[in-house]
Amino acid sequence: MQKTLEKSFLFGYNHIMDATNELKNYRFTYRDIERPQKNEFSRHMHHYYEILFFLEGDLSYVVEDKVYQLQPYDLLLIPSTKYHFANILSPARYRRYVIDFTPAYTEERLLKEVYSKGKYFHLDESSEILRVFETLRDFSENPLEPYNELACKTLLTEILLHLARLQNRENAPSDTVSNSVCSPIVEYISN
Repeated sequence: MQKTLEKSFLFGYNHIMDATNELKNYRFTYRDIERPQKNEFSRHMHHYYEILFFLEGDLSYVVEDKVYQLQPYDLLLIPSTKYHFANILSPARYRRYVIDFTPAYTEERLLKEVYSKGKYFHLDESSEILRVFETLRDFSENPLEPYNELACKTLLTEILLHLARLQNRENAPSDTVSNSVCSPIVEYISN
């Protein structure tokens, strides 16, 4: 039985722009929040995979027992059923892209390869991955285009292929902090 994405709920009253493209087993969102507040972001987990591409803001991001001090153009891979949340450090403008998808939406072997290695990537404004996210945003502004679903699948695959190539060249990030108290607890729960 295939899992479909749960319906999301939007928080906040400071959104400058939201763009969403939701299909069966796939959801793309772009959020631009002028003054994010801590209470706008819930701690959660879900049964689908997530790719978060951070553009702007003052926050750290927690995934299980790891804390990422995000900089512009950082990308996080969040596996299914992993506890995670944004920790807002100040009300500076927050912009990000997110893709949520089930394994049924992409090539399973590629998905396993990408998610089994690194979880964090520091990219830059010339990254091809940024271009792909911008194209996905264009499709989200007109989700009734005839080839919308094909484009979303193809562009998600392109992102995963770029990440697989990057993983073969990069080492673990230096700005990740492990919580030594939580690490054994998370490992116990995972087992």
